[in-house]
Amino acid sequence: MNKEELSKTFTEYVEKYDMTNPHVDLKYHHSFRVMDLCDKIAKSLNLDENDIEIANLVGLLHDYGRFFQVSEYNTYDDFKSIDHGDMGVKFLFEDEEILNFTNKIKNFDEIYDGIKYHNKYEIPKMSDHNTLITNIVRDADKLDILYLATIDVVKMNESEKEITEEVKEQFYNHKSIDMRYLKSKNDKIIVFLGFVFDLNYEYSFKYLVENKVFDILFKKLENKERFAPYFEEVKKYIGGKYAREEV
Repeated sequence: MNKEELSKTFTEYVEKYDMTNPHVDLKYHHSFRVMDLCDKIAKSLNLDENDIEIANLVGLLHDYGRFFQVSEYNTYDDFKSIDHGDMGVKFLFEDEEILNFTNKIKNFDEIYDGIKYHNKYEIPKMSDHNTLITNIVRDADKLDILYLATIDVVKMNESEKEITEEVKEQFYNHKSIDMRYLKSKNDKIIVFLGFVFDLNYEYSFKYLVENKVFDILFKKLENKERFAPYFEEVKKYIGGKYAREEV
């Protein structure tokens, strides 16, 4: 199935939900951007046509369970509702809706893993190939969330609270932030910054640099003094992954 056919089938699925709901609309368009980013990352890695096709499909379907989540629970918060990665593979594989998108059964296990684990704090041990596909969609998803923050669709709200010690510790150990430690709006800002520590591919770091993502985010903050050390740490980390003068 080519991209045009995939897009049509995916749109028909999302239209079962309330497309006037801004949360549904947001995830609908997010899915297409993540698919496009997966395509670019896969091509940057010189993957073969089949793997590029898988990466595109996983990117498009990674949030398949989000639409049900928003419709039923009116939230994106997996801790307060359902795990949307798990719900996505339930619909796609238990209910066999994946057959609406592809009949290449040999690809099913990497599609399953990519969707199920795209949102998990850590991924389990799996084959190198499944890890590759899963990490591609995890990178693409984070890049688009950061993009949404640059255009204020995803808000970086601040508060007067200090950043939680556990969040601080994970950040300076160059680990992505475990959402269970979040206690304030400021902690959530550090979550966005900590995305860089879970990125896997040069294309992802190149994207951040060329689009000046963290420069834009920093300018949006009111309390720059509080967050400046964290942005500097991110800048140094990216510089070690993708060396350019702009970093």
